[in-house]
Amino acid sequence: MRMRQTKLRGFKADNKGSLPLYAQLENFFISEIRKGVYKPETPLPSIAEIDEKVSLGRVTIVRTMQELVKDGFAVGIHGKGYYVTHRGEKALIGIVAPFNTVYMQIYVHLAAGVRNAADKLGNEVIIMSSDEDSRKFIQSVNEFINYRGSRWLVLVPPMDINEKICPESMSLLEKIKRLKDIKIAIIDRNLKDGIFQVRQDRLAGNLLLLRRAAEKKCRKILFLNGYMERWESHGDRLYSTLVREAVDIDPDMKLSFRSTSTAEEDMKFILKEKFDAVFTDDLYARRIVNISGPKRQFFIAGYNGMSAATSISPRITTVNSNLTEAGQVAVDYLFDKAEFDGNVVNVKPFIVEGETF
Repeated sequence: MRMRQTKLRGFKADNKGSLPLYAQLENFFISEIRKGVYKPETPLPSIAEIDEKVSLGRVTIVRTMQELVKDGFAVGIHGKGYYVTHRGEKALIGIVAPFNTVYMQIYVHLAAGVRNAADKLGNEVIIMSSDEDSRKFIQSVNEFINYRGSRWLVLVPPMDINEKICPESMSLLEKIKRLKDIKIAIIDRNLKDGIFQVRQDRLAGNLLLLRRAAEKKCRKILFLNGYMERWESHGDRLYSTLVREAVDIDPDMKLSFRSTSTAEEDMKFILKEKFDAVFTDDLYARRIVNISGPKRQFFIAGYNGMSAATSISPRITTVNSNLTEAGQVAVDYLFDKAEFDGNVVNVKPFIVEGETF
């Protein structure tokens, strides 16, 4: 009796929280089960014992136990109470990424990669969206660690308008990095410290497009992007590097770079300058294709492998940044299934064939 009461001391009900009390208590038990506090085939505290310790009322506690049974973490045995199942032995991988609006089409590839890798190991995956908001990101990470008992996290921290990780999120990552029992993999972000990262190789992706352009005898190439200044200000100097690389691909190739305006204004510029090929992101490529009509006078390709490019006619040729593989790499790292040379892994992109390039 005393041992069971001691185990419940870590639970604190939040009467003003967004979760109902029974769900808060269920999450507490799930976390304790995953941590090994309650072992498989051993009894959970009785309803009377829980009621004496946390004072939530029998109705709430009974609902908690019913939810534990429903979710597979406990089984009720008539006359003997509730016993822990083996489900808690499965590792829970938490994903926190901006699964909202535009970003959903990008990071769905990441989620698929993590799920596929987790299924092979018999592990579970739960996804939460940060909506590219630091407060929601921190809240989701804390919920995984403190309430769901997850010790393996795949994270895409939110960035500010300068494409730097928000200070509050960075502070949380620094704290987690010092915890020995939690492993994290950062996806699609550039950090300078010792946190494991899986990045898309944007330079390699754009070089794929340039090589395709050379095959099609394109000489005048326009890179059209709303984030040009930010990328060029980073240490990788993406566009300056592309100019140098283009010389080796085709010495006669001329690259131009332009920040997006409106689709109509950019279309006028493209036709005036008589570009052979235009490279932009998937959504903007779709807008250009829509206003250019069926007799388009130039090739166009997108980037990110979004359904906006691949699922609508005409299908836009695009570059898939291969975040599916990034998810696989992240799981391999979290569970020591592969050895890595350093803390940064770049996944290689590939072209998704369409009708526009």
